[in-house]
Amino acid sequence: MGTYNAPSERSDPAELHDQIEFVGAHPIVRELMNITSGLLAVLNENRQILSINDAYIEFLGLHSEEAKRILGLRPGESINCVHAQQAPGGCGASEYCPTCGAVVAILTSQTTNAPVEKPCAATVLRDGQMIEMLFLARCAPLLLNDQRFLMLFLTDVSQQQQWAALERMFFHDINNLVGAILGTSEMLVAHNGNAPEQLAAILHSQAQRLAQEIAIQKSLSKNLNGNYKPLYQSYAIKDILTELEKQFATHLCARNKKLMVQNNVGSLTIITDYSLVLRIVGNMIQNAFEATGEGQSIVVQTDRHGDQVEFSVWNSEVISEDVSKRIFQRNFSTKEDMGRGLGTYSMKFFGEEVLEGHVSFTTSEAEGTVFRYRQQV
Repeated sequence: MGTYNAPSERSDPAELHDQIEFVGAHPIVRELMNITSGLLAVLNENRQILSINDAYIEFLGLHSEEAKRILGLRPGESINCVHAQQAPGGCGASEYCPTCGAVVAILTSQTTNAPVEKPCAATVLRDGQMIEMLFLARCAPLLLNDQRFLMLFLTDVSQQQQWAALERMFFHDINNLVGAILGTSEMLVAHNGNAPEQLAAILHSQAQRLAQEIAIQKSLSKNLNGNYKPLYQSYAIKDILTELEKQFATHLCARNKKLMVQNNVGSLTIITDYSLVLRIVGNMIQNAFEATGEGQSIVVQTDRHGDQVEFSVWNSEVISEDVSKRIFQRNFSTKEDMGRGLGTYSMKFFGEEVLEGHVSFTTSEAEGTVFRYRQQV
């Protein structure tokens, strides 16, 4: 069967039955199931579940007898990961699976015959809704009667990570503004051929933005669900673009690079939260500048599509396939520091969950990378 990553072979039913009976009756496994507080599953070499503890059963919302139907499944299939059925080989075989921490931990543990721990970002389907979750997945070999099995420990850290992500997202976006303020203040000190009055006005505008960002974070911090009530007012698109030009005219990331603006909607106005739109598109612009070399340009463009307006930001670079698959996922990072890549999550969070618009992107060798934000006019 087709697979992008882990082997797709499974044990035949008779062998699987014998393994389940053997592991379930083994005193060492029984003791492990009793003393482990987190989620624990014992797997065979084909990554199929042979036994799970009560915490795992409770996490799945099952009764003890119902838990028997989980046996023989793979971990992603058991928690209803949305990618687990996207390839014929099941969990571990889809194009998303090479970046799954649990799969990586299991395969590496099998290869090294040693314990391996990885963060595992998963999107699971529960009650018809897709939920972002984060586990710490630790896999370790278990030798029983000269047979090797695998212990998979899963610690659900989703809630802690949600708050940590919101906090890091705040500092990430604040740092964007600080970069602009530093650039303006340096130019103000040196004059740099610009009128001090003009630079002072830009600095004042950036300081106001900083105060607004702090107010937004205060609101998020007071709400356990991470909700923020937008401050809707009518704004001209051209004024939003002008403010973005001011913000990046002195930004450190934009030095020796060019920002080109194409306003294709004229004097069109929209009802929106001004600070959040600046935050969303500003993150797109900063990411584009950071991916662009000196002497090159990025393009910010606005277009109307029926009853929607679209902000788009283009740069010539290409995002790698493994990153593009999960680029908006809150808990996913290609770095060990899971605080990386928060600009894209920030776009998605505020653009869709708060403003109820739509954030997307395309990337290719031929056309470069374009991030887009759409909302109702």
